[in-house]
Amino acid sequence: MNQVANKIWYIEEKQIKEYPGTYEEYEYWKKKTEAELKGAPLPIKAKESKPKPVQKDTPHPYEKKIKSLNQELKRVEEGIETLQGEKVKAESELARPEVFGNPEKLNVARQVFDKVNTDLIEANKKWEELVMELDELETS
Repeated sequence: MNQVANKIWYIEEKQIKEYPGTYEEYEYWKKKTEAELKGAPLPIKAKESKPKPVQKDTPHPYEKKIKSLNQELKRVEEGIETLQGEKVKAESELARPEVFGNPEKLNVARQVFDKVNTDLIEANKKWEELVMELDELETS
């Protein structure tokens, strides 16, 4: 999960909040925060059994490609968020009695919904492709 997730959503004080990092970093941060609140000593971060990171002197052979893919991934994620909002609006429009009861309005609303839904499916496929490509590059 640490290889794929780059932000964690959690619930705190009846609100959804975002932690920008891996799940392992989130767990460490959460334990650290809880320890600070209790006045207990800070937890010691366990050593990871991951391979040693590549030193800065020897950059990752695909560094530029990885950076480019991460930027594209971010754009796709933003697009998915926008499309999800548009889908909710289109669904709401389809459910309105004045639209549902009028075949012409229903047809137009249905076309809008279908277009947004298709775009959302394509965006999710693109996101999956980017994540898989990034994973391959980072592990090679």
